[in-house]
Amino acid sequence: MSEEKKGSSYEMVLKTLKRIDVIKEDAKTKWKNKDGTDPLSLLGKRDETSQFVGVQRWRQTVFETTAEEREEEENARMTTRERLVRSRLNWKEQKAEVLVKYTTQKDIPVHSKIVEDEIEKEAKIVTAADKAMAKLEELEGKTDDDKRDGMSYFQQSDLITHLETLASDLESSWTRGEKVKALRIVIQSCKLLSVIKVPQCYPSLFVLTAKVLDVFGSLVYDRIYTNAIETLGVKSLPDDYKPGELPAETKEMCRNWFYKIASIRELIPRILVEMCLWKCNRFLTCEKNFFTDSYLRFAKQIRGIGDPLLAIHARWYLCHKGYDLDLDLKGSIEVEYAEVCLNDFFFCRPRFENNDRLTKFITTAGMTQTEYVALFSPVLRWLIELVAFKRQSQEHLVEMIGKMKENGGYAVVMQHLIGSFHGEYICGELPDIVEFVENTEDKTCTKGELWYALGTALTENPPPSKSDKANILNRAWEAMSASEDVSDFMSCAVVWVEYAVHHLDRKDVNTLLNDIKDKLSTDKAYESQQKELKQLLTLIIYKWVNLNVVLNLDSFLPLLDMLEGSVKKEFSYRMLTSFSESSLPTNDDVVIGSLLDIARSLHDTLTSLSSSDEVAHISSLVLGFMDKVTYGRDYEAQLNFFAECRRSFHKLQDCITETVNSTLCLTANIAKTHPIKSHTKKIAVLIKSCLTFCHITIPSIRNAVTRAKCFLSSGYLAMSLGFLAQGEVLLHASFEVINDFKGKESEITSQVQKVLPLVMMDAQLASCADKNGLWLITAVLDVAEERTWDEYSSTKGMILVECFKAVVPLYQHRVAIGEEDEVSVEFCDIVSRLTGDVMKELKRLSAILDNMNTAPTQHPILKSRIARLALGLFTTIAANCVIYDKTAVLLKKLWEVFASSVSEFIAVSEDKVGADIAMHDIAATARLTLQHFMSSSDEHLVHTVQGLTL
Repeated sequence: MSEEKKGSSYEMVLKTLKRIDVIKEDAKTKWKNKDGTDPLSLLGKRDETSQFVGVQRWRQTVFETTAEEREEEENARMTTRERLVRSRLNWKEQKAEVLVKYTTQKDIPVHSKIVEDEIEKEAKIVTAADKAMAKLEELEGKTDDDKRDGMSYFQQSDLITHLETLASDLESSWTRGEKVKALRIVIQSCKLLSVIKVPQCYPSLFVLTAKVLDVFGSLVYDRIYTNAIETLGVKSLPDDYKPGELPAETKEMCRNWFYKIASIRELIPRILVEMCLWKCNRFLTCEKNFFTDSYLRFAKQIRGIGDPLLAIHARWYLCHKGYDLDLDLKGSIEVEYAEVCLNDFFFCRPRFENNDRLTKFITTAGMTQTEYVALFSPVLRWLIELVAFKRQSQEHLVEMIGKMKENGGYAVVMQHLIGSFHGEYICGELPDIVEFVENTEDKTCTKGELWYALGTALTENPPPSKSDKANILNRAWEAMSASEDVSDFMSCAVVWVEYAVHHLDRKDVNTLLNDIKDKLSTDKAYESQQKELKQLLTLIIYKWVNLNVVLNLDSFLPLLDMLEGSVKKEFSYRMLTSFSESSLPTNDDVVIGSLLDIARSLHDTLTSLSSSDEVAHISSLVLGFMDKVTYGRDYEAQLNFFAECRRSFHKLQDCITETVNSTLCLTANIAKTHPIKSHTKKIAVLIKSCLTFCHITIPSIRNAVTRAKCFLSSGYLAMSLGFLAQGEVLLHASFEVINDFKGKESEITSQVQKVLPLVMMDAQLASCADKNGLWLITAVLDVAEERTWDEYSSTKGMILVECFKAVVPLYQHRVAIGEEDEVSVEFCDIVSRLTGDVMKELKRLSAILDNMNTAPTQHPILKSRIARLALGLFTTIAANCVIYDKTAVLLKKLWEVFASSVSEFIAVSEDKVGADIAMHDIAATARLTLQHFMSSSDEHLVHTVQGLTL
């Protein structure tokens, strides 16, 4: 082959494939016609379709359930075992396992004629870059290495790319309507299976070739199916359509495809392509035994393939397509063809050693007979699973075990027999199976894999008596412990520990864990067994929901300490999730200490580079853990736990906030259990300790709003419990935080509105800090003066109005208890100060408004703020004060300010309905104020108020 042709074929090999699985799925769900028309528009063509029987029945299927709904309903009807077997007969999952397991680094020789681009005949455009690459390859000696004796040499990845490229070309050719070219591509793919000289990767290359065949079969079936529904003018055919109801054109199209297949000269492509299209016979026949007989014919036809590896993989593809069609026909195909395939393997396998040609091939490939037979494992698994799916019985298991022993006693066959049949049938033959597993010398699979399969089967269906359960575990564990391969031991240990968890006592599980700990401790073997160790510990915490039991196992925590890095982090997630999802609170020190260490280890993994999602996830887990820890009436222990959480989780702001909230709840709980009048010295000290804890912890909360709310809650609780000194300190702290607010200034107003009502919370408040009770008002005013406010903000004025509202009830309280003289002077000073400050704010904002010429868009917002501030002071004075002449003049000014901006007040309001209601309230307040104005000497003011129309 010339260098240009070689370069052209190699370029074809490197084309990409991304949409094969999509095509396969689309072939099943597609209903739209190829020309883009809607099949429903064809329903009116009754004269063209009325000659076909059953057209009306098909039209009734237009609104039937979807394929997904039918599959879901079918799965719901299946038993657990059927779902398990069906999952094992999942071609997609098996294909993924094979591609991962069967690989090689050797060069794979393939006849150059096979990889030559036989389809594209256009001349390749040779560029300067191509010539340079060819010259470079020649200088590197690749020409002689890559093409020796008419062979081209590929790495496995290159050959996989070649097969994927063939599938891509198949798709593009089919889309262009080049059906014969598509068929040639499939033939070219099948040819590769007969020329592979490196068997180690053969299963991987086979499943990729099968992928090409599956795509081709789906495309052909979809084309014939579309022809049928277009001719009949329906949306879809029913699942049980009959050939007699199909148009002759559809049947002729189907026959033509089989005629094309029959003309293929090579045996392997002809058999495989015929298998992939055999489903299309549904358009030609509905005879009950047709598919069963035809698949038997295929099974016997494969006997003519001399290469054992190719022959058994051809049987695999036959059973794969047979199983898929059997699902479509709802189990009407008998499974004799799979039994024939399996019996043929039993018949041929003992003769491998006597085949000199095969022995030479295996030796040349650098393999032993055992390693060669091990390549059959995925095929044998599928065959045995398929037979067991249809032939689940004790007698059939006995029969297959007998055949296996008569024809070589292969461990790989026993492994798949154990995994395919029900546990109850395995228990019936348990003595023979255990004896075989203990004594076999066959190396097609390890003894560890056999014990693993047996443990999996017995976990679902154990022996009936407890002594038998313990006996089989002892025998299995003794055999596994003798293995020097730690990986083999751990893979089996996971299954048998699960068996013990389900069917034996906690003491037995603890014994197994002790052995595992000793095994892994030797030479730090646990470092290479992180995945298996995590799986082992995970199944224990999921099977035993009560972690009190799990964490008190002697070896659980030492095994947990063996986990490292990301594996330990992932298991810690699962551990805390399992604990937080359980509904069992705990006060067990062992459990709490262990989980606290786990949570602390997660917390310590956080850095400044950790994402917010990771921080939030860990916070939620820690909070779930904290919520489950309760010491009942042991209040000191509970407070100590919160203190430990504060120390351990200082990076988690949510957890710090939760410790404060939980401590406040604990304080309220103590007060509820021990009323204030019955407080002992010990209880008082404990409550003070809780309040002190909050006072110390809250400053570490970074969010200023949250910090202020926590101080406020703590101060409110302290006041309500009579701890006035502590309450005053906490409330002062809540005001000091206001200067740290960086968000909306509305948060400041909200905070003040929550604090100021506390001035009247208790009659004893007047004796706190000073005798007149104005210390809280003074603190708010000081904060308002110290803070630097935004130039256009009215928040300061609104705070002053809120203080005004709080002063009046305080004064009324003093009058009620006979202390009017003591507070009247300072009360007047406070009122005068508040009124003056509010008016200054109004003048300041009005001045800004008058000078605002460059930013007219700010006019409505600023006028709305002025109106809101004036209205707040107006309603407060009108509702709470006696109206004298000076007061009336002040009210008149406030009203004029509000009235000049009332339209902006309504327009800027986000809640139009709320603004309307507010205006009605304002009108009511004005009418209420009218009675105070009747004695006023200012007739103009009286007339103004009487004429209010809002």
